[in-house]
Amino acid sequence: SALASSAQTQEGTRFEVKIRIKEKEVFRPGMSVTADIETRSKTNVLAVPIQSVTTRLPKKSGETNAVSVAVQKTNTGSVAGSTNTSKADRKAIEAANKPVEVVFVVENDMAKMVPVKRGISDDEYVEIIEGLTEGREVVSGGYKAISRDLEDSKKVKQGVATLASSPEKK
Repeated sequence: SALASSAQTQEGTRFEVKIRIKEKEVFRPGMSVTADIETRSKTNVLAVPIQSVTTRLPKKSGETNAVSVAVQKTNTGSVAGSTNTSKADRKAIEAANKPVEVVFVVENDMAKMVPVKRGISDDEYVEIIEGLTEGREVVSGGYKAISRDLEDSKKVKQGVATLASSPEKK
């Protein structure tokens, strides 16, 4: 319908660039181009599917998981409940309540949450620079399944294996 076709919009960003072209005959004034610009590239990196990386809040006091243990290791020496907390202590408390990026790996058909530090990414994969070793089987699935439903020590149903790997081109 006319309404459906008029509702479609095309968004883009325009950049003026200067390029040198060897074969000029195929180009005419006023022509435009669509380009994918690669800003950074790495090879031989540990990478997982982008949908496998999510965030989790540290558990409340008394509960432990991989995220709360990682936060405790980085925040030793902070005093909770003190009315005279230093700026460093306040920052440590804020960091303890900040979501941490994690992936879930499979161990004995159970999901195990592993805090990670990510590097560069593309549309499909994200580089993992800390927290994961090559060959570990990571849980991958839809957004809701990974970001909302999956929990530490939850039984997982296995399908096609997704291994942490070093793809040829990142």
